[in-house]
Amino acid sequence: MVHEIGHIIGLHHTDWQTPTANPNNVLGVLINGTWNVDSQSIINHIYNGQPFNGLSGLDLLAIRTIYPLDNGERPLYTYYKNLSGNVKLHAWTGNWNDYGFYSNGFIYRGATGYFYNYQKSGTVPLYRFQNSLEYYYLSIDPNVHLNFPDFQNTGVIGYVYNSHSDNKLPVYEFWYSNEGHFISNNFNDAWISGPGWTGGRITFYVGK
Repeated sequence: MVHEIGHIIGLHHTDWQTPTANPNNVLGVLINGTWNVDSQSIINHIYNGQPFNGLSGLDLLAIRTIYPLDNGERPLYTYYKNLSGNVKLHAWTGNWNDYGFYSNGFIYRGATGYFYNYQKSGTVPLYRFQNSLEYYYLSIDPNVHLNFPDFQNTGVIGYVYNSHSDNKLPVYEFWYSNEGHFISNNFNDAWISGPGWTGGRITFYVGK
């Protein structure tokens, strides 16, 4: 029933890009920020008769993209870029058209909660900084460049919360010399496993 309701509200099969699931080659429209492979999706072409245990993260992102809780909300899309050796660069944007799934070497990793394109109650500006090595840094502090002169404030990319409540996710910040600044709403994010990473403090909150 939930699968069919998904179709009613506008979701196509998440595996419709594959010929075996879609022999008539009728392709669905891929919603920004979602992949066409999601084994946990309730909208999978063949759900294998599994009991319903909730929507997958990509199902929720798809629904929230079509029917936002707030007309000013946007997913905070997260990217990485492979540089020389093991060096990586991380970037964030609220505009899907900046990089899409892959552009200018940046590879889409997922969404880190939701932020806003206007200053709603309880939110503060989120600034993006960039240094000469093209490392990016997100902060609600507009004066990061005073302590790190190599970073320049490139402007406000949206608005986030600076305090906790039940409908918000904490975003943690980390640093690694080979990858620069990294943020995640998962303190145990697999990306930051291994030596070299420092930090872990909450830097701001996003909608969930």
